[in-house]
Amino acid sequence: MGVVRDLHGFRIKGDEYIAKYREWIPLHQKKTAERKQKWMEMFRKSPGTSYLEHKDLKKLVRKGIPDSSRGEVWMDVSGAKKLKLANPGYYAKLLAESKRDVNQEAANQIELDLPRTFPDHISFRGSEETAMTIKLRHVLMAYANRNKVVGYCQGMNFIAGIMLLFLDEESAFWLLCALLELILPVDYYAQDLSGCNVDLRVFKFMLNKRYPKLMKSCEDAGLGVEFFGLEWFIALFGKTLPIETTLRVWDCVFNEGDKILFRIGLGLIDEGEKQLLSIKEPHELFASVQSLGRDSLEADGLLKVGFKLQMKRSQVEDLRRQYRAEVRVERQQRQANKAKAG
Repeated sequence: MGVVRDLHGFRIKGDEYIAKYREWIPLHQKKTAERKQKWMEMFRKSPGTSYLEHKDLKKLVRKGIPDSSRGEVWMDVSGAKKLKLANPGYYAKLLAESKRDVNQEAANQIELDLPRTFPDHISFRGSEETAMTIKLRHVLMAYANRNKVVGYCQGMNFIAGIMLLFLDEESAFWLLCALLELILPVDYYAQDLSGCNVDLRVFKFMLNKRYPKLMKSCEDAGLGVEFFGLEWFIALFGKTLPIETTLRVWDCVFNEGDKILFRIGLGLIDEGEKQLLSIKEPHELFASVQSLGRDSLEADGLLKVGFKLQMKRSQVEDLRRQYRAEVRVERQQRQANKAKAG
């Protein structure tokens, strides 16, 4: 059997999963064609960006944005298009500056990560230099020069890589800016990942509250939330879920904000709870938790589970403030210990 790829160019492996994917595709395509008609009707009734005020927008986004409109809608709902229109010529200028005044630390890490970015995708192809690889390098280097505090952080390559599947280079840059500066906490991709680590603590609180028995099993096995949650959050599930499901999650993130990440994480645990509780051996539990979501093609089901959970943004922000204070104290303690030892 030759290489089998999904609708977006990613290689899929394993006879069982390939069979599952091929059975799923016709139903998925029928469903997306029906949903596209509803989007086209909304665009017809609400031309330009007036659709942003349409009463059915949130519902339609949750059902999935058509591939043909996905990049454009992401730019609109995230605020990225406004950033781009307000800064004509900025990206080209920044890109030129990034080549003259190289952020060497960021450049070194970016060059290491480029071959690791979706090596099984037809447009990236691992160590082979492709047009897509060049675009990705440009976007990441430009952002490293725009935001010198963050520079470049592992995980950003996967995010920008997926953006480039739907957007031109400059638009992908502005969508990355909107994500990192308007949607996610601004310290999410700081050098110490402080913002992401705060969210992992928030996530752990939520897990302990909703799934205490499972979390006790994980704790007994030495399985911390960061073992699986860091990859989920740092790549916005882009390295975990099948691409079609990832895109559905991103549709909601760009439209509704980062609270969606907690909903999806809880949804994955909810779907796997019964099976995980049946496992007695720690190494089997580790493997099972790491495999959560890998073949979750039914995005509708996962999103339904996530959205049925009660979660107020004010609660999320209160928890973030609490854990951000804890992380700050721990950082200060580490610095004090380091100074004392030095």
